[in-house]
Amino acid sequence: MAAPEKQDDLQSVLRFNAELVATVEQLQKLNQQLREELNLYRRKLFGQSSDRHLDDDSQLYLFDTGGPEVEDEEDELEPPKPRPRRRRKKKSEKLPDHLRREVIEADVSPQERTCSCCGEEMPIIGTDISERLDLKPAELFVWEIRRHKRACGKCKESIAQVAAGEEPGGLTTPVPGSDYGFGVYTQVIVGKFADHLPLYRGEDIFARAGLVIPRNTQFGMLVNIAELLAPLLALMKSRVVLGPVIGVDDTSVRMQDPALPGKMRTARFWLYRGRADHPYNVFDFTDSRGRDGPAGFLSDFRGHAVVDAYGVNDGVYLGKEDQIFAACCNAHARRKFVEAKPNDAVA
Repeated sequence: MAAPEKQDDLQSVLRFNAELVATVEQLQKLNQQLREELNLYRRKLFGQSSDRHLDDDSQLYLFDTGGPEVEDEEDELEPPKPRPRRRRKKKSEKLPDHLRREVIEADVSPQERTCSCCGEEMPIIGTDISERLDLKPAELFVWEIRRHKRACGKCKESIAQVAAGEEPGGLTTPVPGSDYGFGVYTQVIVGKFADHLPLYRGEDIFARAGLVIPRNTQFGMLVNIAELLAPLLALMKSRVVLGPVIGVDDTSVRMQDPALPGKMRTARFWLYRGRADHPYNVFDFTDSRGRDGPAGFLSDFRGHAVVDAYGVNDGVYLGKEDQIFAACCNAHARRKFVEAKPNDAVA
């Protein structure tokens, strides 16, 4: 911006003043925009994650629900009624009936059972019962399977023995030939997928029970179980895609790639969720966010897929024409209204 060469030129002064005003307005607008972005990032970083506003008169509505009727100003407003206090329920001291009981019989000595007056044994007239919850730590034990061989002592040819896996009482392992039983497999699966524990912590858990099971062994056990569960996964997938509506989303995971030593790749876990009539959550793994994964999973699906904006814009979830229709997520739409609320809470 150049200063006017002639101070006595009124038009140059006015033009220079107008440029200054425009520059100030532009900087003020930029400053306000940066402040709003800063507040937005602060709310995302330090604020509550939920977008819901309960008992909030300023809650935004997508549709006009009709405001309350305005009463005359002369009418006196009734004072707000105090909220009734919730009476806390007394916790029952009785422990659940389904827990196994180990009974301890506490009785007086034989000498104390004899009445000092008549010399006869006093009968039991009542029992006071108290309960105490306890826990036995996990215990490792070994199935020692002895398959006896029987042979004829005369002909030396006839031999009989129970085949492996056909022992009395049924199988003791889900994987034939495995050194570990159902309980060990269950502990590995629950620890990994229900308690979200890494396998190295599983080593510590087994070590406290008496034996270290290395993490690479646990990983091999999970691979074996995954092969056994493949038919169940296929059945869940077939039922999820039968419904008219399915929820789809993806999340990134870090994946080791032998082709990139010392580095990690970004892979994807896709979640396909059915409604109440098909209540299954099925996860599908792909090494990228390309459309090949969802297209293959949803090849037999016909209906509406509840997806985010990425899936709609790039057509990731959409299959053949007139087969899959995108239904955008209300949570994503509501989030934009919540972000815009500080700028104009009424509109």
